[in-house]
Amino acid sequence: TSACPQLPARFNLDTGIPLPLVSLNIAPGATFTPAGGATVVRVDPDINNELFHQFNLTGQWEFRPNWLAEVGYVGSRGRNLLIVRNLGNSTNGFPGARVVNTRGTVQSIEYIGESQYDSLQTKLERRFTDGLSLITSYVWSHSIDNSPGNFCTGGTGPTTCGFSNPLRPELDRASSDFDIRHRFSFASVWELPFGRGRHWASDISRAADLFVGGWQLNTDIYLQSGPVYSVFADGRRVDLIGDPAPTTADIAAGRELNRAAFRPAVTPVFANDPGGPKFGNLGRNVFRGDAQEFVNASLFKNFRVREDFNVQLRAQVYNLFNHVNRFRPNTDFN
Repeated sequence: TSACPQLPARFNLDTGIPLPLVSLNIAPGATFTPAGGATVVRVDPDINNELFHQFNLTGQWEFRPNWLAEVGYVGSRGRNLLIVRNLGNSTNGFPGARVVNTRGTVQSIEYIGESQYDSLQTKLERRFTDGLSLITSYVWSHSIDNSPGNFCTGGTGPTTCGFSNPLRPELDRASSDFDIRHRFSFASVWELPFGRGRHWASDISRAADLFVGGWQLNTDIYLQSGPVYSVFADGRRVDLIGDPAPTTADIAAGRELNRAAFRPAVTPVFANDPGGPKFGNLGRNVFRGDAQEFVNASLFKNFRVREDFNVQLRAQVYNLFNHVNRFRPNTDFN
């Protein structure tokens, strides 16, 4: 293929993938210098299989007919997860560990990532009976990892999701980019008890029932904590030098934090190299954005024309209260 022209167009996996060493005049074990503009990727040969443990302990109680309560602990552990680290000498964007001092970026793929998830999960459910069903849940959880792998969302950060300080991967152990501490949900279906065959006005005429009966109200509500984030400058987390709580002026300007509490990182990692990499003292994902609310509702009108033929009219409203749900703010100090 065009991506790997040294390989033949067709080959048999039963006899193995033909290595293009001969066509490249590279002997096994030899070294070579990549082209100046080439992207250098190194894969750690000590690859351990990614490993997950998942576990839960859950109790359920039917405390009344058609009512079910549930509470449980749910957790997981991930080990040997894929991470990306720069071994080059870059000081911006994707900071390097300077293991290789002759190139700015040497993208190293390693399997030293770890993750941890713990949660309290609760549920209260009423099975559909007498025209009403409810299901509500609340989850408290905390997800922790030392790297988002290759799918980072927590801000400008290192451009290829690497560690902010590749010399100290343990300093990135913090709340996951997708950590949601609190989440509440409520959903219901309620056939209003009015009209023929219902609790109220059960003996009205069919003509009156066209207006009074057959109404159904449905709700769908989600409330959850906002997303986590940090503050970056030039692709690196900044120094925290003051109280980050927003001032009155910050709030009026639409800022979630006090800009005066931060500065771009100034302390070199290598004391004898003032031009070397600088990493701020601000932790990973230490701030949390605004809580998010989603309230949806619908009103149905059911017309029973015949035993085998019904008509339903629907009015559905999403974000009923027109609440503005923000994601994480602009995290670039610049």
